Amino acid sequence: MNWRKVGFSFFEIWESLWQASSMPAMLYALAQFLKISVARIPSSKNFEISTINMTRIRNNGDDDGVLSNVDNMGNGMNKVLPGLYIGNYQDSKDADQLERFEITHILAIHDTARRLHSNKHYLCILAADRPDQNLSQYFSLCNDFIHAARLRGGNVLIHCLAGMSRSVTVAVAYIMSTTNLSWKEALKVVRVGRSIANPNAGFQQQLEDFESSRLQEVRSHRRKSF
Repeated sequence: MNWRKVGFSFFEIWESLWQASSMPAMLYALAQFLKISVARIPSSKNFEISTINMTRIRNNGDDDGVLSNVDNMGNGMNKVLPGLYIGNYQDSKDADQLERFEITHILAIHDTARRLHSNKHYLCILAADRPDQNLSQYFSLCNDFIHAARLRGGNVLIHCLAGMSRSVTVAVAYIMSTTNLSWKEALKVVRVGRSIANPNAGFQQQLEDFESSRLQEVRSHRRKSF
């Protein structure tokens, strides 16, 4: 598989959908084939991952006291596209899972996000799962972290607490930025791999606003930069 791509190819998406055994979603992906752009990355491009490694962005929120209640959430992390996984807080602590899925990079986005494994590249963003929480301000930073990992052939785990809202929002924004998919179409792709994906109403509105106001500029910048 050629990882030196800006976007996900049709065949990469098809592979994930085939593994999920979702015929409706496979047909949906086929219908979207002509809308997905795939750009090649110049071999000379060198993105320094360490410049955004373990960045901490502080924000108000209240996940304290909740972490102990997430151990039984979900059934493990899910592969939503090649090199991109979504999970919950418990998954992020599970060294066996991280080893099994060869996770090299972890994007933690919740109120008490912090580094848990010294041998992983981290991006930690402190953000609450509230409709009024501004996640869109972090889309570019998250996109760069995910993209740099993929260019190096790494596997990224995005996680919040339950792996339903904050982490999914970040994944959707990244897929939007690297393909021609709308936010609703990108969310459908994520839901094929992780059926519980459900950004809160405020985050959905932010994705819609991102699509209508900044997305074309972000896509153009990515094509020029990579």
